[in-house]
Amino acid sequence: MSRLFKAEQITLGSERKSIGMTNLASPDSESNVSEIACVPARPDNGAQLAELKRQLPELAHSHAEQTRAFEELERAAYQRGVDKGIETGIARAEYGHAQQLDALAAGIDSALAVFGERLLGIEAIALDVAQAALRKTLGDSDRYAALVVQTARHHVAQIAAGSLIGMRVSAEDFPTSAELSEAFAAITRNTKLAVEVDPQLTAGSCVIDLTLGRLDVSLPRQLAQIDHTLDGLRADD
Repeated sequence: MSRLFKAEQITLGSERKSIGMTNLASPDSESNVSEIACVPARPDNGAQLAELKRQLPELAHSHAEQTRAFEELERAAYQRGVDKGIETGIARAEYGHAQQLDALAAGIDSALAVFGERLLGIEAIALDVAQAALRKTLGDSDRYAALVVQTARHHVAQIAAGSLIGMRVSAEDFPTSAELSEAFAAITRNTKLAVEVDPQLTAGSCVIDLTLGRLDVSLPRQLAQIDHTLDGLRADD
């Protein structure tokens, strides 16, 4: 490789010769040097450094702008991911909540069905218990006298005094006039209501005579009506 020098003269062999443009064309030069080229001098390093310093703020500003743009894109992408995650979470929560409500409704329906079946059984038992209790109470002939007085007092209290004419009961419940007077003393006191024994009436009977008819509140009759009503409720089930 030929070595280039920025000088007016170079040493070739042992002699010192000029390398001006006229000398380059001489035959002696061509015989000693294969190729000599003139090249421009290298640029000044100080000028390059100054140019780089000048461009540095612009490059820094451009880099900052690109960084901000990237960060903005990154934030936007993150926010989209968050929004999508929230949307997905809400959708899943709503779907799960709907499933829970459906399961709860199904459970309630099932429980109500079971409860209804049990209630039917309980209602039937309750009707049986009610009928048994009423029959034991209203069907006990030993208690007829006291029950007749109680039911008579209850109905007389609800009837206008001017509508009452008299009351008839069974001799089986009140065999003597003394027992009759004592039993109805509280009802007939300070009134013109007359209570008589009717030999045609059976035990537990009580008939209230009114100006417009009569009211039969006999115990066997009431028990029969209640039994009929309860039997109707059982049939509806």
